[in-house]
Amino acid sequence: MTRIVPGGLKFVFLVMTLVISMSVGINAYMYFEGYYPKAREEVSKTLEDVAGVFNLSSPMFPLMVNVTDGERVFEAEVPVKGKITIFVPQYVNCPDICHIESMVMMGVMSKLVRDGLAGEVVWVTVEVDPEGSTSKDVMAYMRSIAGSLYGEFTWYWVLNKDEKLEKLWGQIGIQAERDPNTGLVGHTAGFYIADRNGVLLYYVRPNIGITESGWDRPGDLAEGIYRLVKGMILGDQGIQE
Repeated sequence: MTRIVPGGLKFVFLVMTLVISMSVGINAYMYFEGYYPKAREEVSKTLEDVAGVFNLSSPMFPLMVNVTDGERVFEAEVPVKGKITIFVPQYVNCPDICHIESMVMMGVMSKLVRDGLAGEVVWVTVEVDPEGSTSKDVMAYMRSIAGSLYGEFTWYWVLNKDEKLEKLWGQIGIQAERDPNTGLVGHTAGFYIADRNGVLLYYVRPNIGITESGWDRPGDLAEGIYRLVKGMILGDQGIQE
């Protein structure tokens, strides 16, 4: 397997990845302590069978990156100040998991659009195959996946292939490796949620089991993430029905 590192392998990438990985390990399954304690019980009821929710509590440094919203290419700062930013590692030619991540995204946003809360959230796809994706392919994919929801919520796809993408991977804790035989990319997967102040609070990682995995239940994943995000939006330390 060949590790993918945008802009070349650098010491800072390794250090940042190590620090964030240690944070995930130390804080694993500390559900919402100190932030949304009343949310813990109800959210865990929805997610406990399909995903682990890890408390990261890691401030992020804002980065100006090149993105597309499916229509145009421009610069944007991530995480987005004043918004709940959900980062998702993906690539267009992924054979499986990335498309389930997209299904979960649409499930969450269809509910927030219904509730009139879509404007409070920005989804950011973090590219994990920078050399194998083109902006044209990405934009076509985004429009196809969003369907009738296209334009109803904000979705950015990071297009950088340089050290800025490397820094973003490092802050979030993303790793990727290309299989030299198939050309496919194995990568960190799941949903990383930052609050309005740019603090990376939660990592929702679907479970992987012998007979069933959380990825087999995108509807349940979407419902759990929706409840968590809506609770964060309303800022009431709980979940609103």
